[in-house]
Amino acid sequence: MYIFLADFVLQDIVCAANVQHNCVDSQCTVSGTKKIQQECLHTTWTAPTVKHKSMCEYLLNVYSIHNYKYIQELVPENLHCTPLHVSNVLEAQKSAVSQMNASKAAKSALTKGHSTV
Repeated sequence: MYIFLADFVLQDIVCAANVQHNCVDSQCTVSGTKKIQQECLHTTWTAPTVKHKSMCEYLLNVYSIHNYKYIQELVPENLHCTPLHVSNVLEAQKSAVSQMNASKAAKSALTKGHSTV
């Protein structure tokens, strides 16, 4: 689905919303891999490439920090629920920070040994 800017008056646009293709329900498949380039450096890292099925189903980030007010107003009332409940927010935050630090350290170690110009 494409929405063209010509269909709107600029004053009617109040925010941007990030949507992601719903690969799970669309049953998209991994079709191969591609090499990852970090900034100007070629690396030996690879990432999977996805062959998307042509379904017009997208996921909307309704918890967007910057546009929450506008997005929340557009989402129908019957969809106003919180499917994810974190009982211990502080512990979840500490765990996320720990995982990010570990990931950053692993990437740093790989970058030092595997990058070429």
